[in-house]
Amino acid sequence: TQSTWGLWCVACKMGNCCSSKAAAAVNEGGGAPPQPQHGTVSLDQVELNLAEAKNRRPIQSSSADISRIESQLRENERGVVLFDASPWSNGHQLLDFIWTGEITETGDLYFHFEVSSALFSDSKEKPTISKLSKSDWEMPSTWLQHDKGFHISTSGARGILAGNLQSPCDLMEPLRFNVAPSPPTFGCLLFGPAGVGPQEIQLFPKYENINIFLVSWHGQLAIKDADGKLTKREFDIRARASLRSIKFPQSVKSESRARALLSKFVKQPQLFDIKLASAEQDEEEEEEAGLSSTTQSGYVATWTQNRSRV
Repeated sequence: TQSTWGLWCVACKMGNCCSSKAAAAVNEGGGAPPQPQHGTVSLDQVELNLAEAKNRRPIQSSSADISRIESQLRENERGVVLFDASPWSNGHQLLDFIWTGEITETGDLYFHFEVSSALFSDSKEKPTISKLSKSDWEMPSTWLQHDKGFHISTSGARGILAGNLQSPCDLMEPLRFNVAPSPPTFGCLLFGPAGVGPQEIQLFPKYENINIFLVSWHGQLAIKDADGKLTKREFDIRARASLRSIKFPQSVKSESRARALLSKFVKQPQLFDIKLASAEQDEEEEEEAGLSSTTQSGYVATWTQNRSRV
């Protein structure tokens, strides 16, 4: 069931550190940790960043991984999700790959992801049916009957631990997150609600100081078949993505405080601009993302487009 296939996050070399020292470094006025904040249409931002990256040399430490991922993306394709043994061997186009961050009151940096695919019927590839097909999963009619696409998200969960005071996040090195099944971190829709098993998410920066990352995501799901039996299925996501923003706790009341805090959790704070997001912007973004509006205005960090500062 979905409850037994929930997720918890393990970030390498960090664990679940929420010490009083870390909390004190963040919390200026107390209060509960903010809820995850999502935006929309981050894949479009990749196009702007790709244009900016012309004449930039790829980062050598991840060049082999980048070549491998890009070889699995068709020309001009920004993202694709592939399912094992499905009728569409080339997978389905992604509509959104939304990647945001938040610094919590307890002294941690968490990442949030929201990924959505196009409708299965929108695939340009014709589905194939093997003569050896034995399950509904391998039949195009099963997919087209539930023609709502694929969606996986950390919405409503704490997110994936990406950094803390002892181990700040290095955005210019490959990032790898192994996410285990408990407690819940992801929710998933595929033919209706699906159980979520172990996930491995890798993010490779392509260019130095440029907000373009290649994504390799391998995950397991528990899908209920026509007989009501849960079956393990696997999927892979290959995408080009950009970090949309990092949100600060509501207790942060000044730009200088936000800047100082960012430098404790990210090794490249100079890559970001700090701004105050209005409550109207928050409500608009949450409404577009299908979330209830419960947040107030606060400071956010966004990757600067002015490279002369870097």
